[in-house]
Amino acid sequence: MCNTTGVVFSIAPVVGATSYTWTASSGITITGGNGTTSITVDVALLTGTGTLTVVAVNNCGNSPIRSVNIFGIPDRPQPITGATSVCTNALQPYSVPTVAGTSVYTWTMSSAGFVASGQGTKNIDVQWGAFPAAGQTLTVIASNACGNSAARSVTGIVVSTCPRMGDNTTSATNLVVFPNPATDRITVQFNSADESNYRLRLTDVAGRELFVEEGRSAAGINTQLIGLEHLSGGIYFVEIQNQEGSQSIRLMVE
Repeated sequence: MCNTTGVVFSIAPVVGATSYTWTASSGITITGGNGTTSITVDVALLTGTGTLTVVAVNNCGNSPIRSVNIFGIPDRPQPITGATSVCTNALQPYSVPTVAGTSVYTWTMSSAGFVASGQGTKNIDVQWGAFPAAGQTLTVIASNACGNSAARSVTGIVVSTCPRMGDNTTSATNLVVFPNPATDRITVQFNSADESNYRLRLTDVAGRELFVEEGRSAAGINTQLIGLEHLSGGIYFVEIQNQEGSQSIRLMVE
């Protein structure tokens, strides 16, 4: 329900009731009819979720409470979750908790990156650019048919060129894994002189394969995502094999 005056709420008469007591939460004002089966309310000041309740009353006491939730303009989103120190060319997740009554989340950001996926939802992936940058900002607004919430932003995001951490840093594959240490997922980048077959593996310290992907790489820099949600904390290895050779990187999962 949008910011409106003169909205009518009513219930069917209750047998034996002599009156009806309505109560409203903050942002909802009962403007007429209290004590009867039908009231009018003003929700012009409602932000987020409000509640309207009613009980039937007679000389013996009150009935159980009946209630209804009313949605106005969404509340301001809670703080954005996501890294504020990121690597160049990184695909980084950001999110906010669900905002009640929201139909769409609109994300905007400064020039060093763009929303690669998830626009309109509470969970997005930001593709950061190839050049270092400081003072970057990411902002989200929650919206519904009633209007827009106040904006929530995270500021001071720094995009840096991250060092490559590998067991063979001279390989022509130029394997890069970030973030490292990691928690829920990693971005893997590797180089290919031209279109060719590749094999990407994630193994534990005992050499057991936990992820294997075989495919056809494009010429230049190739990027793959690997989810880590199923892994326990510890040391793992990411390995790429292609026509340029092979290279592995030690990965720490927290």
